[in-house]
Amino acid sequence: MFNKLIILLMSLLVTQSVFAITLDAIPTEELEIIQNSKNIAIEIMQAKGYEDFSVNEKSLKILDVMLDEEGSTYSEKMQNTLPQIFGSYLGEVIIQEYGGKWGKVGNDYVVQTDAGMISFPFNKVYKHIVNGSEDSIYAFYVTSGLSFENIQQLETKKTNHATYDYTD
Repeated sequence: MFNKLIILLMSLLVTQSVFAITLDAIPTEELEIIQNSKNIAIEIMQAKGYEDFSVNEKSLKILDVMLDEEGSTYSEKMQNTLPQIFGSYLGEVIIQEYGGKWGKVGNDYVVQTDAGMISFPFNKVYKHIVNGSEDSIYAFYVTSGLSFENIQQLETKKTNHATYDYTD
C-alpha cells in the first residue's frame, strides 16, 4: 500500500512539474451547482442515519466506507450520477481542510489546494465506486493535502530506507 502511494505521489509530482496545468475559473452559476450537490450529498447521508454528517474528515471516512460497501451494487445510472454529488462533497472537504479553490482543467472540475496540488474529486469518486477501496476517496483526500515538498520528503525517506544496510 505504501509503495502504491509513493508511486502515485511521485507521478503527481512529475506531472505537476513537467506540465504547466492551467486552472480556469468556474462561473458563479456552476459553483452554485457544486454547492447544491454538496448539500445533496449531506442530505443523502443524513437520510441514511448519519445525522451528524457534515463537511469534515470524520464524515468523509463514513462516506469512504459506505462506497466500499455499496459501490458495487450501484446501477450504471447511479455510478454516473453519484460522482457529481459526492465529488462536490469531497472537493469541499479538501478545500475546508487544506484551503483551496474550485477550477476547471479542460472539461473537468478540479480543486487546487493552497499547497498547489490539483485534485479531480469527481473522477476519484467514480473510480472508488467502480474499483472499490483500492481507489479510496479517503486516501485521495489525505494525499490532496500534501505539498510538493512533502512528496519529495516521502520519496527521500523511501530511498533512504531502501538502501539501508540491515546486516549490521
